[in-house]
Amino acid sequence: MLRQPKNTTMKLIITLTYFILTLISPLQSIPFSELEQAVIQADVNKIVSYGAEKILVSVNNKESIYSKSQAAIVLKDFFSKKPADSFKISVKSQKQENISFAAGEYLSKGAKYRISFQFKKVDEQFKIDKIVIAEI
Repeated sequence: MLRQPKNTTMKLIITLTYFILTLISPLQSIPFSELEQAVIQADVNKIVSYGAEKILVSVNNKESIYSKSQAAIVLKDFFSKKPADSFKISVKSQKQENISFAAGEYLSKGAKYRISFQFKKVDEQFKIDKIVIAEI
């Protein structure tokens, strides 16, 4: 059995650690728990505060690109008609270096919806650039 020199093993450990931290750290910079609470409380201003300047919003297959203030109006309309019983983000992933994704199940009056958020890196911060709400 060949033994690797300690220097090579150490370089491998450092490389793997850097790789893992690179994958995990962007997701840690996204305020998932604050976003969950904002959805439950229908705090649309808080939700769009995490957004890019333009946000694609899709509610039951009706989609458009909105400014933050317009997106807040669309979300407020949905939440006023379908107040939250619960919402929990269950999926968090990184699609690419600059794009992350989160999704969860939203319950309202016995109806189930999937709410997903796509985040895009803008000026070293992840911002919501897409919100999709679909009945399941």
